[in-house]
Amino acid sequence: MNLKTEIRYISQQNLEDYKKYLSMDNMENMRRQSYHGMVLHTEAEEPVQAILIWNDWNYLKTETGEVERNAEIIEFQADQPENGKQLLEAFLQEAEKVGIVRTQFRLPLDWEDARVPMLKASGFQLEEQENNQMVITVEELTALPIAKKELLIQDVISMGEVNMQQFRKAMMTCTQSSITEMPRDLMALPLSWFEPDISSCIKTEGKVRGLFLIHRTGSGVLETQLLCGFDQTNNMGILHMIVHSIQKIQKKYPPDTFIRIRWNRQQTKHLAQKMLNRKMGDMVIVAER
Repeated sequence: MNLKTEIRYISQQNLEDYKKYLSMDNMENMRRQSYHGMVLHTEAEEPVQAILIWNDWNYLKTETGEVERNAEIIEFQADQPENGKQLLEAFLQEAEKVGIVRTQFRLPLDWEDARVPMLKASGFQLEEQENNQMVITVEELTALPIAKKELLIQDVISMGEVNMQQFRKAMMTCTQSSITEMPRDLMALPLSWFEPDISSCIKTEGKVRGLFLIHRTGSGVLETQLLCGFDQTNNMGILHMIVHSIQKIQKKYPPDTFIRIRWNRQQTKHLAQKMLNRKMGDMVIVAER
């Protein structure tokens, strides 16, 4: 007998109901405006048969100035192929409704993964690509050449030394700069979301002119959130912010602390590759539609 199914959205009001299905970090992220979730319910004893979490961001086409809304699926699990396909179709309908033009999902490099045929059946194109993130430890970071640089860090301070008004003005300027990808809820995030002593900024003449923001996730991972320089900020200024944060991290966190470095832009990837002096992310399967 076929069980009756129902698609439900995850909201702030029912988030706790899905706690056992979500990681600690996804639980935390679901409180952000740019993260969304939906589940497939049935009348079975274990009602949740499939779950999908995604976030969205604005993508600025530098050649035309047009802003697109893109999405990345962060989590997708289903107990049966038909349930997974049903939930994917519900998500794609929602994505079309809100104006999302491109969706990506990265999963481990395993073509036998049960989700692969579900994604193909829903129109996703799959191929092997380099991941858009990597994880290193504080110990590995300390061993890198950049961590040993003795730069005269002028005008670079920790984010904890700026007030909310200066922070908001800097965030506004960043959203209007040439950066091509950023979370849609960037302006809604409180200053407290970012670690005040290891996040850094460039401040001259009372104005913040660059940001390097780091968040400590619920699971204790340090995750890069935003790297942005504007006005007359040059590459050396950006390097100074990064070195400043590295030095603070080394002093505060134990060697086995994980640091997750993410990049959506080629510019950020190339900078990370140069600084880390190593091969970037592992190969993964990227599903795109």
